[in-house]
Amino acid sequence: MKNRTLLLVIICLMTICGIDKLIAGELTNVKGGSDLYPVYVLEKNKCGYINASGKLIINPGFEEAYVFHEGLAAVKFEKKYGYINTKGEVIIKPTFEGAGIFSEGLAGVKLNDKCGFINLEGKKKIDFKYKNVMAFSEGKALVIVNDKSDVSSNLYIDKQGKIVLKPKTQYVNCQKFSQGLAAVGSQNNKYGYIDIKGNEKIPLHYDAALSFSEGLGLVKENGKYGFIDINNNYVIKPKYEIALPFSDGLAVVKKANEKGYIDRTGKIVIKPKYDYAGNFNNGLAEVRYKEKGTAFSAYINKDGKIVWKGKGIRTNLWDWY
Repeated sequence: MKNRTLLLVIICLMTICGIDKLIAGELTNVKGGSDLYPVYVLEKNKCGYINASGKLIINPGFEEAYVFHEGLAAVKFEKKYGYINTKGEVIIKPTFEGAGIFSEGLAGVKLNDKCGFINLEGKKKIDFKYKNVMAFSEGKALVIVNDKSDVSSNLYIDKQGKIVLKPKTQYVNCQKFSQGLAAVGSQNNKYGYIDIKGNEKIPLHYDAALSFSEGLGLVKENGKYGFIDINNNYVIKPKYEIALPFSDGLAVVKKANEKGYIDRTGKIVIKPKYDYAGNFNNGLAEVRYKEKGTAFSAYINKDGKIVWKGKGIRTNLWDWY
């Protein structure tokens, strides 16, 4: 039950109802972000953006702020979500209940409790009729629909909203396609990968599995996380309490209840010492820690050096891990 609970939290974070803004931006590792990074400024109780040198570029004026992708970032102000550009200008007015990252020219958004997709101009491109959606990847997006009995089904659609894959099996916790494979779960909570035709390419025998990123798939076996290649061979054997997919060549791992980073050989390159560690994005990663009883949120580079830090933390759904 614990395995499924942890995976459900991750999947929730990758969907609009979990609001895939910053979190799914980190987790799904869709490339193409900017060199601006969201920060929480305690003194203002608002969020803004710094550059890679730690200089404040967009003043704190948002209730929530998330990573840039394809030139736009989801922000929350006036109790709704919209999008700004790298100058801090509002490009898409705050009208949505949830807002995802832009990927392949489209972003999933939530309006009137239904999810659909808009383009970079804010125009509706795919109708608002889904329970949940994920960002587009390899020309397809996962959408979740409910039938008349309120039973959820996982479908994959193209950019015209046409169904391109309806898995034969009633899988659970389906994820995006990456390298031609998508992680899926069975009704008895075992996980593996299907191809774009819905065929099982990696048997469903893992306790958990996440989409491939940078050539490696994150899986859980015998209570520990490790990484496999597309041929189902272990590249990094399972030995971590928790791990996140690779991004910018590094992956977050948890050991002895603290988080740090490993490289693709499994070597620890930034010692586990943080209460929270986010994925690297264009050379920086957000971390959180306590110093003399005070909570700090910071950004570090790949040498583990702090380029910016501030008191207090932004609240987000990653706090669970």
